[in-house]
Amino acid sequence: MPQLEESLALLDDYQQARATRFSRGDWRVAMAALVLAMAYGARCQHSDLLTDYGTAAPQPPTHPAPTGGYIPVLARHGHQLLAGHTP
Repeated sequence: MPQLEESLALLDDYQQARATRFSRGDWRVAMAALVLAMAYGARCQHSDLLTDYGTAAPQPPTHPAPTGGYIPVLARHGHQLLAGHTP
């Protein structure tokens, strides 16, 4: 799973390669797509935690929230990303 900084660096590299900076609208679309991908990853991570990777019926969580993966990244940065700002 790429870190948030790596995803943002990829967008920056893409802008440099095309020799044109994103417009405000382009940037908002890119951030929305990034959040969508992260949200799907977080949903899968959550499901895996509750179902033992799909091998059992969902159970209430018995451990603290994960410290790695998309869930904590979205908790920390999701609002900023959706607003079109980089953390």
